[in-house]
Amino acid sequence: MKTLPSDSKKKESIKIIDVKKMGQKTSVNITGKIKWLEDARQVMCGKDKSIPKMVRAALLVDETASITLSVWGTFIQDITEDTTLNCVNLITEFYNNLRVATTSSTVFSIANDETNVDWNKHKIVPQSIKLCCPLIDTVKVDKIHQCINIDCKKKVVFFPGENTVSCNACKRKMRVSRCPTNLVAELTLTENEDDTKQHQVTIFGPVLMNMVNIKGETADALADILLMEENWDFVVNKKKVVTCVSKHTITFVPPTTINE
Repeated sequence: MKTLPSDSKKKESIKIIDVKKMGQKTSVNITGKIKWLEDARQVMCGKDKSIPKMVRAALLVDETASITLSVWGTFIQDITEDTTLNCVNLITEFYNNLRVATTSSTVFSIANDETNVDWNKHKIVPQSIKLCCPLIDTVKVDKIHQCINIDCKKKVVFFPGENTVSCNACKRKMRVSRCPTNLVAELTLTENEDDTKQHQVTIFGPVLMNMVNIKGETADALADILLMEENWDFVVNKKKVVTCVSKHTITFVPPTTINE
């Protein structure tokens, strides 16, 4: 756990109930306790989605309220659950709802004063589920155009021959030629241990690239390739979007020998 610099110690913490009234991109200091909501997962970042980074969602709680905290990179190893922490230089952001996130200038330290938290009063909702080696039953692959606004990136729809398009999400208008394209696959995943449980999930290009080589492949060809894939683990968030895939690994445990 890092030690707070002297100038940061002078900054007062803000209660979470007041943080929730703030806008985006506001630097805040919060003192509270943390509970993890999911395992750490890898996401692709950067303008071209080529930089892998680790992130883990947690619930940050004080005496007034709770808020989701996105913990990035090496900070994941710095945090111990249910310990009262001074969290300096978090940033507010809007992702489905207002939350806070770590930045390169964030510092965590153990607080001198204990925060009393009754976890029974806070709804701990897992941010994702992990599906172990499900069968890929059906696949639909589409090529979509996305809003060029980096804070939006929602799907935009236009007719052939149109030069401009409006994004229904952020209400901005843009040139069609500037809209980036992305591949998206809709999968039906059937649980390995119970074939009555199915999950309809969506997986986007950056995550799809971790499974198969998508360059130069048509949508139909990719669908055929995905249907033949086996032994993959999927992490699926609350919106039924696959955020991480990894090849399933089995740890071999050697048999115990008995000495006569």
